[in-house]
Amino acid sequence: MIRRYEHFILGPLALLFQAAPTAFIYLAPNLFYGVDASLPEHLLWMMSMTGLAILSLLGMTLCYFASYLLLTRSRRLVAFPMVALFCAPAFLIAAIYLTATLMFMTWI
Repeated sequence: MIRRYEHFILGPLALLFQAAPTAFIYLAPNLFYGVDASLPEHLLWMMSMTGLAILSLLGMTLCYFASYLLLTRSRRLVAFPMVALFCAPAFLIAAIYLTATLMFMTWI
C-alpha cells in the first residue's frame, strides 16, 4: 500500500508562503518608483492593496487547507504539533496582513 505524504509538506509550505507578502511589500515600490519604472504611478495604491489582499487570502486558504489535511489524514500526535508549529503562525501572519490591508483601505 502506497502512503501519501503531501499533507505533511503543506504545513511548512503555508508558513514559508508568508514570505510572499513581505517580498511583495518590499518589491512593489520598485515597480513604480525604481530606476526602470515599468508601471505608472496612478496604479500604485490599487495594485498594492489588491496584491496584498490576494496574497494574504491565499496564505489563509493554504493554512486552512493544510490544517484540514493534517487533522484528517494523520495521527493526533503528529497533527496537533504540526498545526501548532506551522499552521497557527501562518494563519496569524496572514491575518495580520489582511488586517493591515483593510486598515489601509479605510484611509483612502
